[in-house]
Amino acid sequence: MAGFLKRYVRALLAVAALMGIYRFTVVPWLQTTAPAPQLPPDVLQDLNAHQSWDAIFPEGSWQRRNPKLILTHRGVLLAQRWQQIDPQTWQLQPLTIVLPVTAAGRQALASRRFESLAHEDLWIITAGSGAQIHFDEPLDITSGRVPQVVQGTLGGAIELSRRTSAGQPQWRIRTHDLVIDDGQLSTPNEVLIEWNNSRVVGRELRLTVHNTELATGNSRSAWGPLDQLDLYKIESVDIALPPGGLWGRLMTTAKAARDAPARLKLAAGGRFSFDFNSSTARLRNGVHVEHTVEGVATDVFDCQTLVAQIEPRTGAGKANGSQRGAGVGSLGIRRIEATGSANVSGMEAFERVTVTAPSIGARLVAKRVVLDLIKRRVDIDGSLLNDAGQQPAELVYQTHRIQAPRIEYQAAPESAPGQPAHLGWLVASGAGTIDSQTEAAGNTSLRWTQSLRMAPLDDGARQWIEVLGQASASQRTEQGNRNLLGERIELWLSPAPPRRAPPAAARLVASQPPPATQPLGTAQAETVSPKRNYRLQRLLVTGDAMLNTPQANVRVDSLELRAEYPAPIAASATPTASASPAGASAITPPTVGSAVRVAPVASEPAAFEQPVEPLMLTGKTLVATVIGVNDGYELQTMHMEGPVRAWRESVDPFSWHLEGTSIDVLAVPVGGLEGIIHGQPARVVYGDGFIASTAIRYVHATQAITIDQPGELLVPSALLHRPAASTGAESPVRLEWLKQPRVLWHGGLSFQDQRIRITDRVVLSAAFRTSPERLTWLEQECDDLQIDLTGPVTASALNAPAVQLQQVTLRENLRIMASTLSRHGDRVRRDLLIAPECRYEAAQSQVVVSGPGTIKSWFRDDSNPAPDAPRVLRGANVRYRDTLVALVDRREVVLEGNVEILTGPVADWEQDIEFAAARGLRTNDLLVRGDQVHLYDVSTAAPLGLSGQPERSRWECKVAGHVAFRGRTETSLFSGTAQQIVYNTELQRLILRGAGREPAYLRSDPVAGGRPFQAYVESAAVNPATGEIQDLRIAAGGIQVGNETGGGANGTGQVPALPGPTRPPDPRRDFFDTNRGQP
Repeated sequence: MAGFLKRYVRALLAVAALMGIYRFTVVPWLQTTAPAPQLPPDVLQDLNAHQSWDAIFPEGSWQRRNPKLILTHRGVLLAQRWQQIDPQTWQLQPLTIVLPVTAAGRQALASRRFESLAHEDLWIITAGSGAQIHFDEPLDITSGRVPQVVQGTLGGAIELSRRTSAGQPQWRIRTHDLVIDDGQLSTPNEVLIEWNNSRVVGRELRLTVHNTELATGNSRSAWGPLDQLDLYKIESVDIALPPGGLWGRLMTTAKAARDAPARLKLAAGGRFSFDFNSSTARLRNGVHVEHTVEGVATDVFDCQTLVAQIEPRTGAGKANGSQRGAGVGSLGIRRIEATGSANVSGMEAFERVTVTAPSIGARLVAKRVVLDLIKRRVDIDGSLLNDAGQQPAELVYQTHRIQAPRIEYQAAPESAPGQPAHLGWLVASGAGTIDSQTEAAGNTSLRWTQSLRMAPLDDGARQWIEVLGQASASQRTEQGNRNLLGERIELWLSPAPPRRAPPAAARLVASQPPPATQPLGTAQAETVSPKRNYRLQRLLVTGDAMLNTPQANVRVDSLELRAEYPAPIAASATPTASASPAGASAITPPTVGSAVRVAPVASEPAAFEQPVEPLMLTGKTLVATVIGVNDGYELQTMHMEGPVRAWRESVDPFSWHLEGTSIDVLAVPVGGLEGIIHGQPARVVYGDGFIASTAIRYVHATQAITIDQPGELLVPSALLHRPAASTGAESPVRLEWLKQPRVLWHGGLSFQDQRIRITDRVVLSAAFRTSPERLTWLEQECDDLQIDLTGPVTASALNAPAVQLQQVTLRENLRIMASTLSRHGDRVRRDLLIAPECRYEAAQSQVVVSGPGTIKSWFRDDSNPAPDAPRVLRGANVRYRDTLVALVDRREVVLEGNVEILTGPVADWEQDIEFAAARGLRTNDLLVRGDQVHLYDVSTAAPLGLSGQPERSRWECKVAGHVAFRGRTETSLFSGTAQQIVYNTELQRLILRGAGREPAYLRSDPVAGGRPFQAYVESAAVNPATGEIQDLRIAAGGIQVGNETGGGANGTGQVPALPGPTRPPDPRRDFFDTNRGQP
């Protein structure tokens, strides 16, 4: 036995020595390159003790029962049995391939920690009938590596599934009989793709695997070794969505539908592709999508090509928040792009992308739509780059519509809990429009030719909006149309207090789902309250800015509006009618134009509350501040630089306008608004009249105009035209104004309702005529001028046809000067009136002057009808105690109260006739005194006779009541008393009349000496130019000539002696006797 052992050891050592020699001599000679480093064998036959597949495969599955496996760098192949068909072909039955997706999974695989794979994302491929695999070289289990698979078949039912780290299947692909060819798996058979109650059914699958990438263990793709999946024929796509569907996350929707089941069905005319490298799914050749939420109308989506970028939601991704976007089960949607077809003629395709979503009242028409859910961004294009021409994209949401060639919107980032987000960023490029219709604002629209932009400001709370390029905003309501235009419109919005929720009853009614047949944009379901409400903070319009409203039309180079808001008041617990509905817009802008209003004034006449024509306002810049009150705004301040002009369009000759360099408006606690127009000068023009000064103040509540500076007033001619008399009788003479009354002052002016008051050194001038032959220039001076109208005239609304001049009153330091010219321009009369007060009453066409007053007149005496008769220049001085009334239309003048008239020839238009000189009367002087003087024109009515000569002015003067007179001619001095005297300029006769028991008294004293003549008469006539006495009617008392008296004319021709006085002494006669002038 010992010998045997010795021989055996020697033989063993010899064999070992030969093997060593072979190893170190023959093997290096046969192996030309150095051997690879020693690695753990890929094929493990004895790892059953280390296998732990229970957490990956279900109980009872064959993978739990000690499967045979091949471990590679890219995964593990499990089989119950295998068989080598030839050196390069192996049969494995059944077959399961486990492929870790992440680098951590591949590391666990390399370290043979199979139990750790249960916590990693895995791809699992199962072939129930096994697989026949052909390698690119023979499989040598002693070589340390597994050759690359170049061909093969997987028979029977095939399932490719993705298992998440949470242990749930994410999605799976089912088919049968797969063919492997150089890294591609394909089958012509039916393919079913399932995930989370969703499925895609099609045929002709091709799946490409990254062999090189798998071999190196590259982990760049979230899908592991998969490269691309193509499904060439699509039979149906049915996707389960979260409750409420797509709109539940992207925008507000009906409350009843937010928790309802939702599905998405797709159909496509081309293939379905999924690129695992970019996680992009693509549908081609016409895509039709139906989005259905239970109980809500179906939404339809059509496009030519649909591309979606998705990725699996891993546990790590959820933990670190790196994966966002909308979810379809365990898949996250990152980006969606839909496009229409190119303009290729003869091609049946969806030329444009269309979305019709009646469930939320939305519609979209575009050529390209991109939705990036990670960046929270939407891009909408109306045309593709290779399209001919530019077409707008259109987006409709409920009653809002936007059109533009390109629309880009990026939502605000997700904010912290309890912090509201802003509105985000929006850019609409190219010419576009926005149209909206709401119950509160009516029909509103926005237009531009370049762009619309919206962005948050630096603080993140406020929002900025810009409309560029012939920008316009319009509003149409029952109250009228409003428009805002400019080259550029900018708005700044600030957060508004949250709106109150609607009553419970309203929420209950609103929660009912709308009918499926409800028209687009008419959904009445309750909407989700927005996270933040916005209100106007600032509005700026530049570049030929125009604001048109029923109340005003404004045109300036730039218009700026700033809004302020009072501190919020605690809301009452009881809902009120003013509470905003829950579905109100998140932005609360002012209605265009009409949002700026003034507080109503109770005292304003009802006739002015609704002017027919709007106020027109032009200037260079306008800056206004408004206060937000309830649902509108009230003007607080306004400053407008000019030159500025304001007016109302009207065909009425009494239309008005304002002119100045600037306008300031201020809201006052009592009186509403107060405005001041400045200028050099500023003017308020009424028809062909105006008020002018350096500063004109207007108070809205009282409709008053006030001026505290020197200024000028021109009375409009429309105020001077009087209606016909109510009696129907035609006036003999009508006053025709040739120059409207013009007023200058140095103090101030107030114009309120129907009264104008002017003070301090007031000068009024005018020109008029009462016949074609006479033109009168009038100039009046006083310290207090008052103009009264028949009705109120305001700056807000004029009622010129009903308003006329009623009365003009002048008082304090009054002087009235008038000069009358002939139609040839020759002066024929000049007058000066000095009195305490003068009043012109337009309705009666009369002038009333209070006394005591003085009138001085100069006039040419045309009483001699002879053509060659000289025109003597005469003067008159009139004094009265009580009143002077001039009836302009009838050319009558009445003076009352101790009236004295002194008249006689003058040398020129400046010579005065004074009463102090009346003690010594000059030739052709006449002095008359009485209680009342009545002058009236008895000229012919026709302006021209048959001879073509103008009419001659003929006046008749009546003096009544305790009349006394005295005159002087070249031959005599005459005097007398009477109850009435009448003087006619044409007849040149002074007619005396007595009254009953008081006859007139007449006396004549020759200048050259001789017997005087005196008599008591019932009537007589005296020629004041010659002193000749005519037409005597002797009264009781007879006649006395010299020392002889008589009872009157008798048959003998003798004059009886004049008896003594039979009456008490006459003070009038005593006055003339004691003041008888001398030659």
